[in-house]
Amino acid sequence: MHDRLFINMKHITQILSILFFMGAVTALAQDAPCGPSDPSVPPECGNYQWPMVQSPCPEVQIKQKHDHTPLKQYRSQGWDTVVDCIHHTLELSCMPYIPVQYFNGQYTVDTIPFDPPDPTFALGVKMPVSTDDDFAADTTRIPFPFYFFGIQKNYFVLGANGMISFNTATRNKYCPWQFSHALPWPDNTSGAPQGMGTTVSDMRDAIYGVYEDTHPIAAYLHGDQGIYYGIQGEEPCRKIICSWNGIPTYPGTRNQNNRCTYQIVCYEGSNLIEVHVKRRAMNSNWQNGRGLIGIQNATGLPQQKGNPMQGDVTNVHVVPNSPAAFYPAGGNLLTTTLDSFAVRFTPQGLIAPFVRWYRVFNDGSSVELTTEVTDTNGYYVRMQRDLDPTMQTMPLCPTLTTAYVSPTEESRYVFLMRYSDAAGTVHTLTDTIVIGVDRAKSITLRPAAGHPGDSVQDLCAGERASLMIEYPPLQDTLHTEFQLTRIHNGVRTPLPDSLLVLGQLYEDEVSGLKRIPVVLMPDEGATEVPVDDIDSIEIFLSVDFVSTCHNTTRLLVRHKPVYDTTEHHGICLGDVFHWEVDGNNYTQPTTSVQYQLQSVEGCDSIVHLDLKVYDVSYTVDEIFDCRPVTWINGKTYTESNT
Repeated sequence: MHDRLFINMKHITQILSILFFMGAVTALAQDAPCGPSDPSVPPECGNYQWPMVQSPCPEVQIKQKHDHTPLKQYRSQGWDTVVDCIHHTLELSCMPYIPVQYFNGQYTVDTIPFDPPDPTFALGVKMPVSTDDDFAADTTRIPFPFYFFGIQKNYFVLGANGMISFNTATRNKYCPWQFSHALPWPDNTSGAPQGMGTTVSDMRDAIYGVYEDTHPIAAYLHGDQGIYYGIQGEEPCRKIICSWNGIPTYPGTRNQNNRCTYQIVCYEGSNLIEVHVKRRAMNSNWQNGRGLIGIQNATGLPQQKGNPMQGDVTNVHVVPNSPAAFYPAGGNLLTTTLDSFAVRFTPQGLIAPFVRWYRVFNDGSSVELTTEVTDTNGYYVRMQRDLDPTMQTMPLCPTLTTAYVSPTEESRYVFLMRYSDAAGTVHTLTDTIVIGVDRAKSITLRPAAGHPGDSVQDLCAGERASLMIEYPPLQDTLHTEFQLTRIHNGVRTPLPDSLLVLGQLYEDEVSGLKRIPVVLMPDEGATEVPVDDIDSIEIFLSVDFVSTCHNTTRLLVRHKPVYDTTEHHGICLGDVFHWEVDGNNYTQPTTSVQYQLQSVEGCDSIVHLDLKVYDVSYTVDEIFDCRPVTWINGKTYTESNT
């Protein structure tokens, strides 16, 4: 441990004379996320309100425009939302939340709800309890690509005074406690933290939260109080989490009001940085109670593209003179207490993803949506960043993509995004929304003995169609119209709706639905069903409800042929006839045998057997004549013949 009293007396004059407040650097991102930074105002893009704080891990999330909310019973069917007779088309939107691929030198700084990933503040490796004003003796390897100011960092070093450094030269070094200069800290900055072999350069390339003079010695700690650090979580959302749990500010005492508890979190994939402060005590008698919350690059100088400290790498596209440090308002030389405070640093820059919308059917097949509004599966509009500036609307949501869908049956829609992160790794993210059909505001025309979803009734020639109209009990019809059409050999011919006979309206006690029985009674000339042919009648029903819902439905009645034929056969007496229709053998004449069979259309048919048996007999015709004789066979004979 270092001699604090000596340091304090040596520099007391300097401490009293240093100006401890400087103006804040304003960090404006060129490609800021949708919505305001003020957490009291939910970010809004067009018709959508997104979570006040999105997940810090890369994700995509489909939202539906809030036209209506499906009932609880539909949720139990696995539906996220529904279409109905009023809302035929749904507007779906997806806002991907992914890391930038080309850092532009900017971070946004947003106050977020206090919600630390480790609410215990006591997970990971615990630093020695005697540590005071020291960096950890060893570096900690980062097992995932983490980009800080656009540069990949592979190790970090924990500092006892509320900071983590990406400068591996700080390991086992002195962690200065004395400072009076606000961020940033270029070389030779008066009032920047340094001393005991640690330079100003060592103190940059770091995250501060809260950076202040703490006193974590064993005499003032008990239980799980202490300093913890390590890697937590699972791929692809691992985190660097460093926690200061119940650490007193200098000079340490057993007074619980003097304890500080806060946490620094760095996220895999998104490269986000968060600081969660459960309690920041403040000793105004020491360093005027100064502390720091912020981040700073490795130089303390405005960032430039091609800066040797950053390397001229393809994933760094820094806007010249971008700030060297970022911090929340009031966090640069903080002199107040804090409770349940949190802030997020989000890197900004270019995002160039591959995005697609798909409709997935129940059999697992899928079809990609297009940008054509006539696409019956739905269509989508391109993200605003892809549009001409004159077509963009405010607020500008650069990563918002919208699809318009009008399903007539339960359907799944999938949004897919594929992107390459700053490390060159390709990631694929998807989200699915299940849309059901709300038939609570619909009318149904179905076979009386069928199911609500049946849209075809097959009948044999000569049979009448018994149908049923159903609609919800809370609905009342205002106007009903039928249209009948005969479909025969591809030709459509209108039929009069008088062929339909409607029964009395009643309410079914079991289903609770209103029902009207219907009988289709075509006249003699309405359908003709010759052999090997089908004659159909399409019934189209259009209804206007009192509730202003308009609904349509249709049913196809198919009349199939019935056969009644006779087969004629003959044999000689003593022969055997094998009838392939029934598989039997016959030797006697008959007209009474018949066989009933099913045709390929499913209608019963009858085949009759007409079998004749011919007897075999002969006689001798004796002819005596001197002249030529012409016989019954038409031949002429001139000599004897037997």
